[in-house]
Amino acid sequence: MEPFIGLVKKELLLARYWYLTSVIFMALIFLAAFLLGLRYDMPTAFVPFYMLSMIFLLFFMPAMLLSLLRVEGRTQLWLYNPQPSSLLLLGKLAAAFLFQLLSHLLFILAGILFNLWLEKHGFSPRIPIGEAFSIHLLITGVAVIFSLWSAFLWTVYHSLGKYPRLKHLRWLIVSAIFFLYCYIESRVMKLDFVHKWMEPSVKVSGTPSLYFSGKGWSIEIDHMPISVGGLIYFILLSLLLFFGASKLLDKKVEV
Repeated sequence: MEPFIGLVKKELLLARYWYLTSVIFMALIFLAAFLLGLRYDMPTAFVPFYMLSMIFLLFFMPAMLLSLLRVEGRTQLWLYNPQPSSLLLLGKLAAAFLFQLLSHLLFILAGILFNLWLEKHGFSPRIPIGEAFSIHLLITGVAVIFSLWSAFLWTVYHSLGKYPRLKHLRWLIVSAIFFLYCYIESRVMKLDFVHKWMEPSVKVSGTPSLYFSGKGWSIEIDHMPISVGGLIYFILLSLLLFFGASKLLDKKVEV
């Protein structure tokens, strides 16, 4: 357990400036939206900016993971690390995941502060913080899947670098692998027994909608159907992508 904690700490230190830059960037966007609302006497102008900025959370974790992998590839330290590749990759994923969770907490804090400011100035809260929990959970799950795909395709790309004839075709091959998978998945999902297995079985609050009225912008959270079979599928896919990337790293990929 100690080697893993040490790896996570190392990755957190490596990514701290990258993360701080991202936080400052998002804070400036929120500040600009808030000042824009004050300038044009529309305090709720912050709401659509807040909503659209949540797209940032979908790609935050994959971007950070690729940044950490790039640093590792540039230094080539993993070629001499005695730890298994699965542990090295898991350390990077854990660090990126912790920063992802911290980003969600900062978003929630921004929403709470904005709601309090609205209430102080006679407006009703416009960001449903409590109901938005499932949205943050959904975004985190999608970000994890994106991250694992990014790690897997990154290792495939650099593994192909060992073959001179394929070196200049790596982007084409990686893209072909991803789109081929998407095509096969779409065909399999059309099979009757698979389609039935993937049918939604529970509903959670998770579909946000933006509304504009005479009182300004607001967010409403609708119920979204969730498939238990789909959750099992994505868990299995995540494990396959992780072990696939780990196996390629075990071959001591040189970048």
